[in-house]
Amino acid sequence: MFFRRRARTGQRLALASLIASAAAIGARGQPPTAPAQGGAPQAEQTAAPASWPTLEGLRSARDAAQSAPDLDQATRDSIVSTYAQAIAMLEAAEAATTQAAAFDADREAAPGRLAEVRAAIDALGSSSAQADLTGALEALDARLTERRAELERWRSERESLAAEAARRASRLAELPALIAKAREEAAAAGDGAVAAPAEVLTIAAAERALAEARRRRAQSELRLLTAEQASYAARADLLTARRERADRMVAVLTREVEALQQEVARRRAAAADAQAEQSREQATDLPPALASAATANAALAEELASIQRRLAEAQQDAAAARERASAQAPRLEEIRARASAGEGPWVGVQLRTELQRLPDPTELAREHRRLARAINAARRRQIEIESEIVALGASPEDAADALVSSVDDPGRWRARAESLLRDRLETLRSLSSATNDLLGALSEHATAVTTLANDARRLRRFIEERILWVRSSDAVTGEAPARLVRELRAELAPAIWARAPAAAREEWLARPVRHTAAAIAALALIALARRSRWIESRIRGRGAKPGRHDAKTALAGVGLAGVRAAAWAGPLAVGSEFFGSIGPGWGPGKPLAAALWASAWFTFVARLVWLLCREGGVGERDFRWPADARRAVRATLRWWAVPAGAALAATAFAETSEAAPGSTELLRVFLVVSQILLIALVWRVGRRRSPVMRAFWGPDRSGWLYRVWPALHVGLLTAGASLVAAALAGYVYTAARLTERVWLSAGALVGVVTLRALVRRWAVLQRRALAVEQLRAEQARQGAAPGDAAPPIEPDAIDAGAVGAQTLRLVRAVVVVTAVAALAAIWSGVAPALGALDRVRAPGLGVSVVELGAAALAVVVTVILARNLPGLLEALVIRRLPIDAGARYAITMLVRYALLVAGILAASGAVGLRWSQVQWLAAAATVGLGFGLQEIFANFVSGLIILFERPVRLGDTVTVGNLTGTVTRIRMRATTILDWDRKEIIIPNKEFITTQLVNWTLTDSVLRIICPVGIAYGSDTALAERLLYEVAAEVPRVLDDPPPKVIFQGFGDSTLNFELRAYIDSIEWFVSIRHEINNLIDRKFREHGIEIAFPQRDLHVRSIPRPVAEALARSAGRGGGVSP
Repeated sequence: MFFRRRARTGQRLALASLIASAAAIGARGQPPTAPAQGGAPQAEQTAAPASWPTLEGLRSARDAAQSAPDLDQATRDSIVSTYAQAIAMLEAAEAATTQAAAFDADREAAPGRLAEVRAAIDALGSSSAQADLTGALEALDARLTERRAELERWRSERESLAAEAARRASRLAELPALIAKAREEAAAAGDGAVAAPAEVLTIAAAERALAEARRRRAQSELRLLTAEQASYAARADLLTARRERADRMVAVLTREVEALQQEVARRRAAAADAQAEQSREQATDLPPALASAATANAALAEELASIQRRLAEAQQDAAAARERASAQAPRLEEIRARASAGEGPWVGVQLRTELQRLPDPTELAREHRRLARAINAARRRQIEIESEIVALGASPEDAADALVSSVDDPGRWRARAESLLRDRLETLRSLSSATNDLLGALSEHATAVTTLANDARRLRRFIEERILWVRSSDAVTGEAPARLVRELRAELAPAIWARAPAAAREEWLARPVRHTAAAIAALALIALARRSRWIESRIRGRGAKPGRHDAKTALAGVGLAGVRAAAWAGPLAVGSEFFGSIGPGWGPGKPLAAALWASAWFTFVARLVWLLCREGGVGERDFRWPADARRAVRATLRWWAVPAGAALAATAFAETSEAAPGSTELLRVFLVVSQILLIALVWRVGRRRSPVMRAFWGPDRSGWLYRVWPALHVGLLTAGASLVAAALAGYVYTAARLTERVWLSAGALVGVVTLRALVRRWAVLQRRALAVEQLRAEQARQGAAPGDAAPPIEPDAIDAGAVGAQTLRLVRAVVVVTAVAALAAIWSGVAPALGALDRVRAPGLGVSVVELGAAALAVVVTVILARNLPGLLEALVIRRLPIDAGARYAITMLVRYALLVAGILAASGAVGLRWSQVQWLAAAATVGLGFGLQEIFANFVSGLIILFERPVRLGDTVTVGNLTGTVTRIRMRATTILDWDRKEIIIPNKEFITTQLVNWTLTDSVLRIICPVGIAYGSDTALAERLLYEVAAEVPRVLDDPPPKVIFQGFGDSTLNFELRAYIDSIEWFVSIRHEINNLIDRKFREHGIEIAFPQRDLHVRSIPRPVAEALARSAGRGGGVSP
């Protein structure tokens, strides 16, 4: 055992010596260790060399550890894994060292390369002569192809340099933090080198190698980051110069390509024109058939010339669009780099500037549609040309024969005909080639427009996600008054406003027809407003006629009030259009146009509200708004409208003004003032007990909105105060955007309230018409003459409860859908800003705040739609279909279920739940619920069967077990029946499917009623039968078909039994008709002496006990009238 252990130790020392020798030989450029002084040889090395560790040595150690037979598996795995990590770190260190050397080389070469690039730029600037347009057409074509390829190469170079600039900007923003972190790691790793271990096949040696490799990697990464930072700083001017050279080259080559394209197109068009002229000259001395062919050739040549000119324009437009798209492509990365480079007002100013520079998506969409139409037209023409080429080239001899067949001497003119056909074929081929080139240019233009639109959309979304979350100016400080004064001086500079008359005169002279037409339209609107009172009186005079029951008078009143309000706002809108047309030569034109437009919009809304609430207006006559609410609105408008309109106009002016770039103090002041006025309006009008809100709630104040309105009112006031605080804190642009939408929402609220009043008025008038029709029908049933007038029913006599729950649901649905659509359209512009919250995770839920909000919004919208949309659909669409009430109810319930399912799916998708993720959970839950909630599931499925199969419908009279009543509701779990005692009975849906059910009105509502009657023996049975038939005839609701039937049932114990069997149209009248029939039977039988018998009994006594007999005898003796 001892000798074996010594042998293993010797083997281990020899292996270590081998590894150390290999490591020493593989050391980087280090010679073998010199022998000691005196020439004595150095002792044998069993440890790592002084340059340890190296990659070769670590790899050898790793391989040796893998093949060492005396290491247990756990130790071997640990050593191999540690050496592998050390090798990876050393490789990363060497790669970082190489990259740092490359950065250093680029930094050292930057001055020389910068001088070369600047020299090239100078040389390029001195060679800005016109393009060489001499030479043959073929040479120009070749030169154009060469220049296009070169232009494409420089465009790619420019795009790559722009992307490199954006990458460097982003990298420079990250480098300081990375360098600080690398310094910390290098400091943590230590400064001194790790001593070489005595033996490498140990865990300790491997860990020491790993520590040294980690130290080297940290130092190399620190050196790489500092070299990268220094290289970027040294090469900044070089990158700028290279971008300048690329821009200059693109500009020069673009001009040259455009000039070559125009010259080529001009020469080709000239050649085509010459060919057309030659064909027309040839047609003068040719027979009619050949002259017609020559004229057709001339028309083709003219078309070719036209297409060549269009081609030049299309290529020029495509190049311009491509240039715009190329310039727009790197903007997203540049803006992202700038936005992430720092925080402060300058970021918000840059984002706002970039947002204003973006192309209008509407204009791009219009341009794309125009190009699509042009491409389709060119393709159709290309197909026609190719078809003609194929037809002409397939049989030229036949075409020539057909051409000369109508001339007098065919042989003489055949050669000329063949020449005309060859010219035609050649022209068609040139035309086909030119059309193909035109299609290519148009397609390139369309592709560039699409690319530009997509890039602009991404950039717009990126900016809109961030622009509301960054400050656009400094917060309010002590310097704010001085900045405000400077901005006011810049806005009110006399030199600028002194040019206003001249600018207005120039604009009027430039577009006299347009501005004159706008002024005439405004004057016509004012004239119509002056006549509106007379028009309204005529309409209301017609509406007061008997029998006219519609909402046209109310709608006309609102429309005429809108005309009168527009007469006030029209001149302001015309002024806005006029000043907005003034070019950039006069700076205040655009701001003044924005201010006038804001004033026009506000004046229209405020004046409309005033006219609706004035004495004798639509609000009083038609909408029946309370007098105190109308007075409160007018009183509020008296003190609020003028300052609010002025603040709104001033805000619009300051927001669009560029008199003092970068200054927002004036805008901040007007935003704060306008927001304070809005807060005052909400506080005064929005209180729950204010006259306006009392009129809005009406008599029914049990809704959820009434209960939560105090909290909502406080929330609105808090939101307004938050906007004021945001403006004061420097978020001026954010406050401006949100304030603008608040004002628009207020205007939309006025429209929604007016629409609500109109719809309610319509509902009241519809109810009035229905009441009149029902009254007339009742009079007809009671025998009144058809011409008799129904008693008047005033709309005021019908309250909200009489209007009906279904109609009120319709009103609520119309109002809710309109309000949601209007608010969604208004606030959709700031919806992208919520995308910034997508990076904020909800605590404990694993989803973002945006996803959670989207799910909540989906639930809210689903509830709103499920409660209102089916009623709206039934009132507007389903009711007009030829189906009964039960089918309509089934359709609305299915629509409601579909909306609920869609809402659940939308909410689940918003938080990232997919069916593939929850299918097993759903399967397990289904099994569990199947056992635990078996009855509920059975009722739910039964409810679906009822809705689809419809054995029971809304309004049917049914009998389930011992319960009879009318079906009033069919819900998911149970059905409600209203019995004859007016009690609502909730019956599970399962009972309608699994038990016996009697539906009295399923397919036929006709019902037989049986009235038994017994008459005394000896009565006239024929007379009784005739009287019973008369009774059936006198009851109005007894049907003639099937006819009534009287049956003599038989001889009873005391009566002769008759039955009157009559048929009625509905079970609704069962009890009342039976009551009426019995009364008539009793009256008629009394009148004719027929006795309705009653039961009689005869008693026969066979034996009487003695005491009873004696008592009876004594009673008889006293005159009791009883004989023994």
